[in-house]
Amino acid sequence: MAIWDEDEGDPDDGSTPPWATRRSGQPPPAAAPDPARLLLPLSQAEDLLSRLDARAGAASGALREGLVARLALAEASSWLTQAGLPTHPHDLGLRAAGLTGSWSAASDLHRLERAMPATWGGSDGEVGTVAAEHPVEQALALARLLTRLPVFRGDPLDDADRLAAALRSLGDSAWPAAAASPGAAIPDVAAWRRGWLRTGEGVPALLAAAGAAARWMREAGEGDLARPEPQQAIFLATVLLKRRRRLAQVPLVFWSGARPGERLPRPTGDPAAWPGLFLARVAAAARRGLEVLDRLEAAQAKLAALTEGSRRSSSLPAAAELVLRRPIVTAPQLAKDLGLTHQGALLILARLREARILQEVTGRGSFRAYGIYPPS
Repeated sequence: MAIWDEDEGDPDDGSTPPWATRRSGQPPPAAAPDPARLLLPLSQAEDLLSRLDARAGAASGALREGLVARLALAEASSWLTQAGLPTHPHDLGLRAAGLTGSWSAASDLHRLERAMPATWGGSDGEVGTVAAEHPVEQALALARLLTRLPVFRGDPLDDADRLAAALRSLGDSAWPAAAASPGAAIPDVAAWRRGWLRTGEGVPALLAAAGAAARWMREAGEGDLARPEPQQAIFLATVLLKRRRRLAQVPLVFWSGARPGERLPRPTGDPAAWPGLFLARVAAAARRGLEVLDRLEAAQAKLAALTEGSRRSSSLPAAAELVLRRPIVTAPQLAKDLGLTHQGALLILARLREARILQEVTGRGSFRAYGIYPPS
């Protein structure tokens, strides 16, 4: 269970996010999407996602691990942005690495630019305020789940407790593994899993994933008082794609495919429009993922040229692998992992900056952290 949710739990400040409003009355009747209109977006999404997964599989282990970590941060930060808190992936990476503290505390002290330097530096004016940590913790949990999913043989659907822990790290609902409603009937998880995994049998896997996300949202909304949320549904769609062996190397990318200003979609809002929206976002996110992969491959080529002919005792080759694997690196981290002095780590980072492989991402003098150049 710890591999899916290592934290004991997320704080709950009792706030209700703006997208999580429950509407009264009967849901509108479901309308089937026009299959002809889905052919082009389906082919585009399938092509881009297949290329991303195949190229990741052909990459070195260090590059593949680094790609997955960066895709996960991009997905989580994009979700957080659409939930109302603009966030750059580098800032979420700093937070995930323990290099920055509570954003809400920094916001209260009017020091948010120190906790979110990349977001702050890329915005026109102030980012705003961070009223609560709960959404940030959910974004961190999403990044962890997406990072782990491709490399573990199992997944949260293997066990009811794992499923509940994974879902609760992303939102309030843990249906069908648990129910918040007193006396609510909880379905047998194994029976539910078998039925849910058969969603969209006979159709392409991406369309099945879109349908499975909407199905979980609908069933969880009807079966429990706890609000099912889109990030939970999309994560379960990611699990379904892994189960169907549609993706082997990377997680499903979706949130990073949103256009500027777009907010959280509702998979159950318009059943006829949802599959097209899902495919469009997956295609756009996969295209951005390929751009990240291009940058990592370019950095890898530069690193290979830089380390060519280096002495056997040189720490540069090991440092090259580390900066590919990790979205964010620091001198103390490099020194600890490679057994270097702090000064030695600084010298390596300086060489990588001079070669335009790394760039500093905090803009601060008190501590410095580095990411692949240009920003990924």
